[in-house]
Amino acid sequence: MTRINVTSWLEDLQIELCKSPLTKADYFRQVIIAGSYADWMRNHSGVSAPSWKAIPDINIYVLVDASPAEEIDAMTALGNIYRNMLEKRKDISLLLDLHPFSMSVGTVIPNKTLQITSRVLNLKGCYPDYCWFGWKSNYIHVTGNDILSKMNVNHPVRDVVWLKHMHMAFASYSNVMYMIALSSMVTDPLVRFDEAYRYLKEVIKDGISLGLPIKDYPDFDYSIIKKWKDCTDDFYLKFYGEEEARIVKHVLEVEQNYFHHRMAKNADVLQREFCMLHSAVYEKGFKARCMEICGSTETFTLIPKWY
Repeated sequence: MTRINVTSWLEDLQIELCKSPLTKADYFRQVIIAGSYADWMRNHSGVSAPSWKAIPDINIYVLVDASPAEEIDAMTALGNIYRNMLEKRKDISLLLDLHPFSMSVGTVIPNKTLQITSRVLNLKGCYPDYCWFGWKSNYIHVTGNDILSKMNVNHPVRDVVWLKHMHMAFASYSNVMYMIALSSMVTDPLVRFDEAYRYLKEVIKDGISLGLPIKDYPDFDYSIIKKWKDCTDDFYLKFYGEEEARIVKHVLEVEQNYFHHRMAKNADVLQREFCMLHSAVYEKGFKARCMEICGSTETFTLIPKWY
């Protein structure tokens, strides 16, 4: 399998960043690379690595200290940078991952697609501790002043604030997937396959922290989530059940030979598996942690539906 040249793409991206008004704005602070690619760059033989056999992914974040109007300007500027990269690097197709609030945008071409999870992170904004912890735990500085290295980041705690963020995420996951299913009016089944796979992975990863009892694992190590591809089916068998483990095993099989499985007939299969696993993690994981933390499952409403 031909591996796309992410290194040279990043070199071209850095040129575009330096040319962009985004990095010259008063509110701009820093650009970082995080996630599995940053982990892999530091340790090529480690467990955490991009999905080379599926759609390789890279996390790129722009840190700003901005007003809401400046923040949306920064988002537009970042989008224009990626537009320029599409023109400059026609050998690489970009897929912009917009979870947990939307389906992705871009085109998937076998062995030519790079998935980018990219956001403008406003220092005036509110992001979960577990996100900051993940970003800071292993990132690569790209340009700007390395303010992240100086930031005090709390070790994430599984508390009521964490539950609120999990509840919001699970509401977004399911509602986006229902809208994607409805979009079958015009959406290619292969796109629905891609999105179901992507959102299944998000549920699988969140199901790790939600599945472990707090009383037995009070000091949960969030770096474990980065290793979700390593024996996760065994984890789900132990903490959720046989059906949940079967779904996770299926996702891991897709991960290993993505474009073999990527067929129109499999889109509905993954969509249904998403719904089954999402429901199981919510019922067996989220509600159990809610009982531990709040003493009741009534603290949170049921997953709201968009209307």
